[in-house]
Amino acid sequence: MLLLHATAGSYASALAWLCNPLPNGNPDKRVSTNYLIRKDGHIDQLVDDGQAAWHAGVARWNGETAINDISLGVELENANDGRDPYPPAQYNALLNLASAKIAEYHIPLDNVVRHLDVAIPKGRKTDPAGFPWDKFKADLLASIQTDPLRTHTIPAANGKVVRCGSGMAVYYRDEGGFAEFGYGQTDEARDTDQMGRACTWLRCERAVMKYVEGEGVHLALVSEAKAKGWIG
Repeated sequence: MLLLHATAGSYASALAWLCNPLPNGNPDKRVSTNYLIRKDGHIDQLVDDGQAAWHAGVARWNGETAINDISLGVELENANDGRDPYPPAQYNALLNLASAKIAEYHIPLDNVVRHLDVAIPKGRKTDPAGFPWDKFKADLLASIQTDPLRTHTIPAANGKVVRCGSGMAVYYRDEGGFAEFGYGQTDEARDTDQMGRACTWLRCERAVMKYVEGEGVHLALVSEAKAKGWIG
């Protein structure tokens, strides 16, 4: 997952707080994040991608509750009052970082979320308040369309183009499909995901994928694939 936050304060104060895991010696105030993005677009990495940062707090997403363990936290310098703007330099830095991490770790677009989306109880968090969320998700989708695992069409070796989610099982069996990526197709069915959206589920030898209109094909969450009965 990629989880977005707002600092609710200045870059300097956020950096000082985030670099001190035990402020005033109080273990209840432990907080950290993987990335901090300044208003001018400067990015600090404070916690390695392979380590869990303490940024999500009590949270849940698609049945998962150990959010810190499966997410990268990104803090945006912002007052989090709904009025403080997110300058273009900061927005573009975030877009580039998110695009790179999605490609590197095959993060489903569904799993790029805000703190306010995952914090429980609902309403406990509001960050990043005022962030242009719909525009960001649209720009993010556009930025990852060059990834073959996420495009809406897949070129075949013989020059044909096959639309994802339409006859994919036959295509994979007869034409190879994702075999070049190491995924052998075994099953396909129309269904819904845990959010109730219509999608095509693709059961492969090494993974479960799903195709969602507007997003393309991506790896499904293990918890969701289990809940839908695609894996035991």
